[in-house]
Amino acid sequence: MTRKKIRLPAPDIRLVFMLLVSLLPLRTAAGNLNTFRLSEFHTGDAIMRLAGESAGETLTIPLSPLVEVTSATLRLKLTSSIALQKRRSILSVRLNNATIAQIAFDPEKPDLSADIKLPVSLWRSQYNALTFAVSHHAEICQASQSPDLWSEINLYDSMLTLDTKVKIGQLNLQKLSAFFHPGIGSQQQVKVFTFTQDKAPGLIRTHVLPAIAQALALRREYRSLTFDYQALPEPALPAGNSGTPEQNAAYLHSSWYTGKKQSDELHILTGTRETLAPYLPDTVTRDIKGPFLRIQKTPPVLKGKDILIAPQYRLIVSGLTAAEVLKAATTLNSYHLRCLERTG
Repeated sequence: MTRKKIRLPAPDIRLVFMLLVSLLPLRTAAGNLNTFRLSEFHTGDAIMRLAGESAGETLTIPLSPLVEVTSATLRLKLTSSIALQKRRSILSVRLNNATIAQIAFDPEKPDLSADIKLPVSLWRSQYNALTFAVSHHAEICQASQSPDLWSEINLYDSMLTLDTKVKIGQLNLQKLSAFFHPGIGSQQQVKVFTFTQDKAPGLIRTHVLPAIAQALALRREYRSLTFDYQALPEPALPAGNSGTPEQNAAYLHSSWYTGKKQSDELHILTGTRETLAPYLPDTVTRDIKGPFLRIQKTPPVLKGKDILIAPQYRLIVSGLTAAEVLKAATTLNSYHLRCLERTG
C-alpha cells in the first residue's frame, strides 16, 4: 500500500483549501466520551452577560443524526452581582424548552459552580437548544435595567460532557450527510482509496478526488475535515494461494486495505468498474452500468473466532469509464441529492 500526496491544479487547490477551513472545529469522536467548552457553540464573547430584570440567551448544540446520547452533564461557571436578592434571583437552564435546573444566586457567594445532569430523553437529532434565562431582583426597588442587575456565565470554563453511541440504522445513500454532519459524533476525517492499476489515474486525481472533497466538506458546513488519500497496489492474499476461491474472494471483497481495526467511519473507494471489479461482490459490480454511487457495509473476514478484517462502511464512487466516475463524484454535490439526504 502506498500513500501519495496529490498536487492539484491551482484552482482546485484554492477550492479545497477554502472547504477545509474551520473557525470553530468540534473535537468529536463517534461512540466516545467527549468534553466541549460552551464557548465552542457561541459566536460571541466567551463571557455571556445577562443583564436586566430578565434576560436570556440560547446556544445551539449540533448532534449527528447517527449518534444517540447515553449520558450528558453540564458544568457551569457563574458570577453574579452582589446586589441581587437571595432566593428570588434565579438562573433557569433549559434543554429544548424543558427546564432541567434552577440555580439560585447568592450575593454572599457571587462566584459559583454548578453541575447539571441533562436528561438523555430530551436530546434531539441534529440540533438542540440550550437556553439560559435569568430573573434578577434586588433588595431595594430598582429599575428593570439597573446596572446592579446582572449575572455572567463563563462559557470558556463551562463544560458540556457527552457520551454517545453510534446507531446507523438502515444503510442507504441518504445517510451520507449524516456521516458528515457538522454536529457532535460525525466524522472529522475521511480516507479515500484508489488503485494504482487504474487506467485513468490523472483524471481521478485531478478531478474526481477534488469533487469528492468538495461534496463532503459542504456537508460539514466548512468545519474541519481531513482527507487521507492512498493509491493501493494489487493486494497479496494473506494465505498466498492456499485459500479456497471463496476465501480469497471474501478477503478481496472486504475492506482489507483499512486493516483489522473496527470503525464506524465511512471511507471512499473510487475507480472504474474494471478496476474495482476484483474487490466488489458480483451483485455490486453488475449494478455498475453508468455513474454509480452506493454506501455498503463490507463483511468481516474471520478465522475461527478471530477477526482478520473488521467490517467497515464505504462509499463506492464508480462508473464504466473515468468520465462516468467523475460524473458520479460531481453528483455527490448535486442539490437534489443533498435535499434527499436531508429528508431521508
